[in-house]
Amino acid sequence: MGIVEVLTDIKKVALDTSVFIYYIEENEKYIDILDYIFDKVSSDKDELKAVTSTVTLLEVLVKPIKAGDVELIQKYERLLTHSKHLTIHALTPEVATKAANLRAKYNLRTPDAIQIAVAILQRANIFLTNDFNLKKVTEIPVIVLDKILEG
Repeated sequence: MGIVEVLTDIKKVALDTSVFIYYIEENEKYIDILDYIFDKVSSDKDELKAVTSTVTLLEVLVKPIKAGDVELIQKYERLLTHSKHLTIHALTPEVATKAANLRAKYNLRTPDAIQIAVAILQRANIFLTNDFNLKKVTEIPVIVLDKILEG
């Protein structure tokens, strides 16, 4: 199943940190899929909304901050804070409680639990990641980039 089929009838997608890293750093393996997604998210047609958590901003900035790569920092900040149909959600008490429940149920790492909690609470139709371990979550369909590439 390709990305076009995955996104059929999808109105809101939750995006994991890896999706942003692959897109901004133009990972050749995933760029066609991600160009398609981000074109839809940035479209004036309001075709697709995207959500993520502030965990994403934290995670994507660590490497460029360590390297002193101001240009890369600015690219990430622009994408995450100024995209038309992308909303970044903070860690609220509601998100923390949902994340704690997910952590307890699935033995997830805290950042993953927060990401998925935001996806569920924001009523995303799918959670897009490249972490096969997250497929065990049943509260939201988890789509793995590498599975899309397999077809």
